[in-house]
Amino acid sequence: MKKLKEFAAAAICAMCVVSVFAGAPVELTNAGFEKTGKDGYPVGWSRHPNWHGERAGHNGSGGLVFECAKGDTPKNGRPQQTVELKAGKRYYVSALVKTTDIVTERNTTAQGVGLYLDCYGADGKWKFGGGPRKFANGTTKDWIKVEFITREVPDGVVRAYVQPWAKKCVSGRAVIDNIYVAEYDLPPVAGVYPHVYRSESAGGKVRFSASINLDANKRALSEYSAVFSYVVADGSRATVQGEVVSSTEAVVTLDTSLFAFGTNDVTCTLSLGGKELGTGGAPFAHVASPTPRRVYIDGFKRTIVDGKPFFPLGMYFRNREVSVSNLAVYTEGPFNCVMPYANTGLTEADMELYRKAGLKVIFDLRHGIENETIGKPWVYETVRKFRGNPALLAWYTNDERPVADIPKLAARQKWVEELDPDHPTWSVQDVFSEARQYLGTYDVLGMDPYPIPKKPIGTVISSMRQGLSGTFGTKAVWQVPQAFGWGWLKRKETKGQRAPTQKEMANMTWQSIAGGANGIIYYAYQHLSEPHEDPNDDFEHAWARTKAAAAEVKKYEDVLLSAGATIGISGTTEDVAARTWRCGNDAYLLVVNCTTNAQSVILTLSERTGMPSAVDLGPGPIVDDGKLRFNLAPIDYTMVRLPVTSGPDAKQPVLSACPASEYGRSGTNGQTFCPTLWEVSIAEMGDSPCRPNLASGTNGQTFCPTLWEVSIA
Repeated sequence: MKKLKEFAAAAICAMCVVSVFAGAPVELTNAGFEKTGKDGYPVGWSRHPNWHGERAGHNGSGGLVFECAKGDTPKNGRPQQTVELKAGKRYYVSALVKTTDIVTERNTTAQGVGLYLDCYGADGKWKFGGGPRKFANGTTKDWIKVEFITREVPDGVVRAYVQPWAKKCVSGRAVIDNIYVAEYDLPPVAGVYPHVYRSESAGGKVRFSASINLDANKRALSEYSAVFSYVVADGSRATVQGEVVSSTEAVVTLDTSLFAFGTNDVTCTLSLGGKELGTGGAPFAHVASPTPRRVYIDGFKRTIVDGKPFFPLGMYFRNREVSVSNLAVYTEGPFNCVMPYANTGLTEADMELYRKAGLKVIFDLRHGIENETIGKPWVYETVRKFRGNPALLAWYTNDERPVADIPKLAARQKWVEELDPDHPTWSVQDVFSEARQYLGTYDVLGMDPYPIPKKPIGTVISSMRQGLSGTFGTKAVWQVPQAFGWGWLKRKETKGQRAPTQKEMANMTWQSIAGGANGIIYYAYQHLSEPHEDPNDDFEHAWARTKAAAAEVKKYEDVLLSAGATIGISGTTEDVAARTWRCGNDAYLLVVNCTTNAQSVILTLSERTGMPSAVDLGPGPIVDDGKLRFNLAPIDYTMVRLPVTSGPDAKQPVLSACPASEYGRSGTNGQTFCPTLWEVSIAEMGDSPCRPNLASGTNGQTFCPTLWEVSIA
């Protein structure tokens, strides 16, 4: 380790991923619609009968105007202009929009006036596109910015267009102005993120992950150098060589007891061939003792409430429906918390109703995100008012906001951290590959894959894998499984809008947990009664299967909250997920088939275990030479308990659970076995070599003495 003189914080190019990194602008013709032809139509833009030029733009400048009278039908297509895009690049796209009485097919911000980026290959087929999450509709009081960031442009795009878009607009008037397209460039080092809650430590070793951006196709990772730096007691900076482990992550483990007390920046400098590419970092606090908190996330990514582990298990709940009678129904389920969609509507009286019902509340704190002048005072007032409420569990700060809103989300996170050290923030995203971009804007991550019925059910485990890898494992996850049918969208057609079955819902829940989730918040109680494809699938049916799926989780709450040393697993596949917990002398193994096809998988644990002492929820394994073979039917899942027979706390398996009458049965090698414990159906044996050597179990099934025998000792 060597020491360098402390350098100014201003030299650090990025403290966390909180800004939109706009690069080189893309050249557009007449992006402000100032130049018009003889008939007044803006030059450079293709014609469309519902659009025209007018001196109605921002500050009285030129603008492109959409108009459609009530009763008329807008024509298909969009005005457009070609743009040059580069494969592998992402783009930031924005425009100013002002609307008057814009009516859309559905009352949602997913429809209205905005922009679209449309791309095609050499064969003329569509290749790629992108648009905003939120459009302008109704009547806007002033100009608003509609913006979005694309994913990477794929190879093979030869023609691209930027298009003003009146998406599903039925009638009204809108003006669009100042269209802007630019490359979206991420810095070499976007930030540094510790694997501890709220970037604080009272000493001890802490792992730090730097979010980096490399082109892995151009240079080998070994050619890059990542040097981490922190402030020591005398005010100088110490440096430690880290490791570049992927094109997106560099890591180091630091002894934080060597840090200067107080809050200072931990930085990472990325270099190639001795040339610095960039530096990024984030504040980190070295404290004499841990900050006392009512709710926080511990090192096992568990939620701790008033000093005790807590597994958030709840549902989204429309707050205007809160009442004693509705909560009496809700608390029939095994739920311990609730996520009220309330925006500005949650009151102290509401919180008291939830508290009396025995529920913790995730408080909706999203109001005013579009306008800091409105949002910041409201956040300060609301957090100060409710931060001491005994029912409060966490703050809900993001519901699928686009990447372009990251600066707004980061600001809100900073406000909450300053105001309330006692409660975490929860952010829910629906573009799972973007999880890394949002680091620095939340304490707990949530993802909401809703695959039923049109997407693979394995979309759930895919979301978990993308989310955890994107956050480098630094964040806890409270996942949002689907409990609804799509009828709540109020589309005219009902085909394809069915709700998940109980088995599908349970499978999605266990996929989430196998993927690393330590909380489950279903979406959504208020939509269980919405009509969809099956007219007979009413609230009572939907509520019954939701409660049943959640009850399976509640049954294993103590296991899911255990903090024993983890046991490694090898042999999982893209289609089969697994997770272990260590509870005293027992290991619990969850295995989930994440597909609608039968799957067979052979798993090996990092510690030696005895024969399964309990199998629940699904089929048990075939055990052979320390390997566990699972034959899983479509969307099967199973929980297996095994005694740990290696390690300092392990004990050897005994037959104490075997009825006395069953002791001493002869095995094929002269040992003894217990048919009651080890019996297994023929179907579960698959192609086991034991098939020719079956014996009768106590309940009429069969077992294999060769595999299941165990000594009395």
